Amino acid sequence: MKKFNPFETFIKPFLKAISIIGDDLAVIWLFQGICEYFRLFQTFLSVNILGAAPFALIMPYANLTWTIILSMVIAFVMSSAFSAILVYAQELFPKKVGMVSGLFFGLAFGFGGIMSAVLGNFADSYGIDVVYKMMAFVPLLGIVAYYLPRVRTLQAMKRD
Repeated sequence: MKKFNPFETFIKPFLKAISIIGDDLAVIWLFQGICEYFRLFQTFLSVNILGAAPFALIMPYANLTWTIILSMVIAFVMSSAFSAILVYAQELFPKKVGMVSGLFFGLAFGFGGIMSAVLGNFADSYGIDVVYKMMAFVPLLGIVAYYLPRVRTLQAMKRD
């Protein structure tokens, strides 16, 4: 019988997961830096939000283990666009950075609270599986980010 080794059981897999996450972070930060340098906010937002779509579409059909893994991947991919979204919003109103940040957080938490109540009511009426499958299509709304005005266009509008 094999002797219990806490390093092999807990610490080694944890360190391996951290190294994989670190590699992914490096790639995302590099991609985000390039997109921000060239003012390609729309491309970055579209890629990050649409990047979660395949995982979200698979999730309703996954078992519990894969649902947990897919949830972490989706959260990681979508949260990596957070700073670019905030910078883009601040470029729309350069003299009101605090107002934009406050509105961004306030609306995010406010809509999150309202939608949780609405989706809970919908789940009570039609079933949680319907809501779960319906919410899998939400990341596809990232297509809308492609149609946001370009930053160069916004700067030209400010000069006029």
